[in-house]
Amino acid sequence: MKMKVTKLSALIAAVILSGCNDSDNDDSSKFQQPQLTTGSLTVIEKDGYQFKDHNKDGEVNPFEDWRLSASERADDLVARMTTEEKAGAMMHGTFSISAGTLGESESRLVFEGGTPMFPNNTVLIKDRFLNTFITRQAGAVQDIADDNNRAQEIAEQTRLAIPLSISSDPRNHFNEAGGASIGAGEFSKWTETLGMAAVDDVEMVKEFADIIRQEYLAVGINQALHPTADIATEPRWGRNNSTFGEDAHVSRRMTKAYVQGLQNSDTDLVKGGVWGVVKHFAGGGPQENGLDAHYFVGRKQVYPGNNFEYHKIPFKGAFEAGVAGVMPYYGMPIDVKDGKGVAIDEVGFNFNKYLLTDVLRGEEKFDGVILSDWLVAGDCKADGPCRKGLQTLEDSTMNPFAYLAMPWGVEDLEAAERAALFVDAGVDSFGGIDDPSALLASIESGRLSIERINMSVKRIMLNKFKQGLFESPMVDSAAAKAIVGKAEFQAAADDSQRRSVTLLKNEGDVLPLAVKELGKVYVSGIEADFAAGYGLTVVDEMADADTIIIRTHTPGLQAFAWNPFAVIMPMGELGFMSDAQFAAQAGTVDGLRDYELAKDSMNDAQLCYPDSETYPEEHPLAGKAVGRCEYTGGATYDLIKAAIDSGKRVILDVFMIRPTALGNIADDIAVITANYGTSDQAFLDVITNKNGAEPQGKLPFGLPFNTAVVEEFGLEDVPSFAEPEKDTITQYEFGFGLSYK
Repeated sequence: MKMKVTKLSALIAAVILSGCNDSDNDDSSKFQQPQLTTGSLTVIEKDGYQFKDHNKDGEVNPFEDWRLSASERADDLVARMTTEEKAGAMMHGTFSISAGTLGESESRLVFEGGTPMFPNNTVLIKDRFLNTFITRQAGAVQDIADDNNRAQEIAEQTRLAIPLSISSDPRNHFNEAGGASIGAGEFSKWTETLGMAAVDDVEMVKEFADIIRQEYLAVGINQALHPTADIATEPRWGRNNSTFGEDAHVSRRMTKAYVQGLQNSDTDLVKGGVWGVVKHFAGGGPQENGLDAHYFVGRKQVYPGNNFEYHKIPFKGAFEAGVAGVMPYYGMPIDVKDGKGVAIDEVGFNFNKYLLTDVLRGEEKFDGVILSDWLVAGDCKADGPCRKGLQTLEDSTMNPFAYLAMPWGVEDLEAAERAALFVDAGVDSFGGIDDPSALLASIESGRLSIERINMSVKRIMLNKFKQGLFESPMVDSAAAKAIVGKAEFQAAADDSQRRSVTLLKNEGDVLPLAVKELGKVYVSGIEADFAAGYGLTVVDEMADADTIIIRTHTPGLQAFAWNPFAVIMPMGELGFMSDAQFAAQAGTVDGLRDYELAKDSMNDAQLCYPDSETYPEEHPLAGKAVGRCEYTGGATYDLIKAAIDSGKRVILDVFMIRPTALGNIADDIAVITANYGTSDQAFLDVITNKNGAEPQGKLPFGLPFNTAVVEEFGLEDVPSFAEPEKDTITQYEFGFGLSYK
């Protein structure tokens, strides 16, 4: 059979479209020629079609033949891979970027040289054989697309030219928390998932997911480390913001629609789809005292209400949609049994064979990729800051990636044995790990069989084939700008923001107020110039105002000993009070409120270290303890109190990144709204009823009176509407929301 071989010189070449069926092969008409993109690979013509020569042998091998099934192609590819290539394929690395701060417009991927954090990307791709990466690159859309194309071009230079899966944390919302989400930048900017739950419209969620699918693919991102199917049953937990709230059944509907829109199919991952990874099985959220499992003192997950099964419900929506990936959580369940009475091992979910193999693979029939959470396979040394927190000046200058790891319950195992236990449990891909040496050691010692490794590698490759990555991994970077954040996408996003606003209090039916009816306005949390441009008459002093508008967010506690996550995602305190009030009560209430004594008694670790070393005089934080905790709501409370005392009309709007406790201020404020990511424009549209905009949101979680009642009566695993002491705990109930009508 004749073959014609041609070489493509352009970085990206659309090799052929449908219609080249001039072969005498009678079966040729049943195949649709896919578009091929490549930077350097040879394209082979065979049977009237074109194929990329990934392994550079001049033949169309089964894994290169897009006419075959994804499973057949994956089997052939895995059989050709070396052990080193397989181990590399099981790593989900992190792209090295040049900018020191996420969100800087000049951030670019690093292909030569290196950075303090990571080896350069060329080394990871060509020498360690990684072909899956998370990108945290922000900035100009065309730069992101160009850099992803460059990375794919380097992947083509490897022996088998396996294309890269490039993943991202959420990047289409308001809350930016490094390590969990990325600023929207030029991407369309939507209400957070809590806001989508507040609207409870599955079609809106599906439209959202479909739009971000198009934006991701335009810049070369083809895997999403979301949606989050955790349930916000513990209001103090710092990651409530990324959930669909506290109702498992709402979350199940939302999660299903999200996966369907993302993967471009109602039941599977297909071409044109972004590979979804639902997280965090078997449900994050019920963290002991609301601490986060990113850090050692927060590693325990508890179920005092015996509500373990409730937290699995949302994942069923993802399974119904054929989700391609599942990420287990860091948390280590303590003294819990599942619905069948099986005691769950007290190790992090990523190491739990019963949950991952028996339940996830067996009962739930999930056959996609299990991707571990980040750095779970890493080392957490007994005497270092990973377990103790930062207490010295030397600690505070450390690169966090030099000590961060979350192998809860198996911290003392050797690296190779921990890697083997990981795979034994059912994990296919090592999140945040770019060094395959521990996995290789466990294979070479015989601890792990190559047959088991082949299962994981096939699952990873199968998703790449389903997406069509082997045919078209590259993108038109010049066209990306016209797709990402385009007007119709942002219009839909703006609509989600307006619809999600939740009206909690409207004393005397004050709202809506036309711009003129607001009178003279003092604003906080809104740029004065923007407010003036909107038409408001802005004044500089509260005393001169008719209306005071304050936009703020849920307060919290930042635990600097546990950088970076306990600072980026504040937890603990939910209410507004003065700094003096906080200091007066912080050491007097039992439980977490006694912040300085929030210890892990078994391991001599605690949340805050007020007696740790202090920063020197020349340091910007001079005199502060390295391991301090800081309350973030004091200045906002002072502002709110001044507004109340002024006797003016006050409108308070709170970005609910967690449930906010309003018990000590709600009675004194005429209008209170909750938002979950809303621009100043959208917010003002709602309070002025511009073009008919009005609040449609209903609370996706209950709001407690204060933090003390949560600590005393709350159960970490039980939603507010099912708490035994719900009337004592909850001021504004789940599902509450007023309307103008």
